[in-house]
Amino acid sequence: MAAVLKPPILSVYDPLADGEGSIDPLGLAATYERLADIILPGITVRMGRPRFLTALAVGTYVCSEFGKDELASDEVTPPYLVFEWWVIEAFTRAADELEEYGRIPGMQKAQACVRNGRALSAPAYLKTPTVFGFTGIFRRLARHTQILTTDGLLDESGHRLVETWARDQGLDGFVYGREGGGARFRDDLRKAVSQGLKEAHTSQRPGTFWQSVARNLDPAKPGRAERKLLLDLISNRSGPSDDVKFIIEAMRKRKTRLDWADEADFYKSLHKTAPTSLKPSLMAIDAYEAFCRPLTDAFCERWSEPASF
Repeated sequence: MAAVLKPPILSVYDPLADGEGSIDPLGLAATYERLADIILPGITVRMGRPRFLTALAVGTYVCSEFGKDELASDEVTPPYLVFEWWVIEAFTRAADELEEYGRIPGMQKAQACVRNGRALSAPAYLKTPTVFGFTGIFRRLARHTQILTTDGLLDESGHRLVETWARDQGLDGFVYGREGGGARFRDDLRKAVSQGLKEAHTSQRPGTFWQSVARNLDPAKPGRAERKLLLDLISNRSGPSDDVKFIIEAMRKRKTRLDWADEADFYKSLHKTAPTSLKPSLMAIDAYEAFCRPLTDAFCERWSEPASF
């Protein structure tokens, strides 16, 4: 029997956005990533919002009733990505519920869909959502912190995270119950995913649905117990424990956000007091930074000059 080839799915224009893609014209990123993996093998540069781990865990729990190999009617989208569509669209439609909506992968796609009266779907969402969507970005860390198993199921930390999140949000019944606000919210999410699988796109929902999703999964507003659990998981399981704890404590003492322009000086300042296991990596990073930054600056300066004819 001859193989049946499926036509490609076209995506709408995907502009470069923070957290959704990057350009590496000089081919320097691979070595950066290898050096970073020595210190923090569970973390990548795109992980700007750790609370997406909670959204990932909640989505995995909500989608647990669907088959492991089940796909939407478009024959390409698994249940967890349908859940992701609903979450990102909720952040767009109920943006007033969010603390702030920067650094949310896929947000520009959802905004374009809402603005143009389109549903969110595979052609309308990110070209490579398994890499650039929040589930794809945080899956690596979720496995390191034992939130997800290698098979993509909830691991022991994932169950704890969902239960802790539900308690913080006052969602009684979300995990085990049949009654209460949490149970209704869970059922609403499962109905939305089920419909999304059937239709291969999002659809109309009451404003209260969008508001509940945005409020309960706001990437900038974890609950108190949830925040502590996330920090503990990242501190203890995202890389060598002593090294990770040292870096986190140094960033706490800094008391301001570490921007890209400050990274080189920050890590250089850690050399003298760093654990013995961390020092060789910091020295290698410093040497590579000293080599790469002038190249990158020269390249950017050259291509920012106006063309001459």
